[in-house]
Amino acid sequence: MAEERRIATPAQISMLNVYAQTVYKALGLEEEMGRSAKPKVHVVEFVSSKCPHCKKYIHNPDSLYNKALRFCMEYADIRKDRYDVSTPEGLAMAKAVGIKEVPRVFVNDREIPTKYLESEKPEHFEILVRYLCGLSGAGLAEVEWEREEATEWSGSYESSFF
Repeated sequence: MAEERRIATPAQISMLNVYAQTVYKALGLEEEMGRSAKPKVHVVEFVSSKCPHCKKYIHNPDSLYNKALRFCMEYADIRKDRYDVSTPEGLAMAKAVGIKEVPRVFVNDREIPTKYLESEKPEHFEILVRYLCGLSGAGLAEVEWEREEATEWSGSYESSFF
């Protein structure tokens, strides 16, 4: 019998829950949710049932991406559409919007960088939450600074965030 491999220990999961609550408070969602309706968020996933990355990071309910998605579902009205490019309908949709590789995830027409989708680093949880709650990186000074640098840079530019 093969040995079961856990992605995270119970201590790490507990730490992620504490971290998630800290992120929730830091984002100001506590006050915001008390006075207004949940923000509407549209998540579009392009995946393939044959892709090992999709299986590990998008289809896997224990991935950091899915943990962040579940966290955000409590605070945002999330509508999720998944297109499987191994089906004719999914392939047609991917071609229509110019998707040539998977996994690709868009939140309110903004793509989540693959390096965050495929990450299991707890420090990337906050970034995924910001994307999935439709916050567009609000409050992340480093992201805003890097965005400004990227738009002003005339040569090739490699982002550490995107």
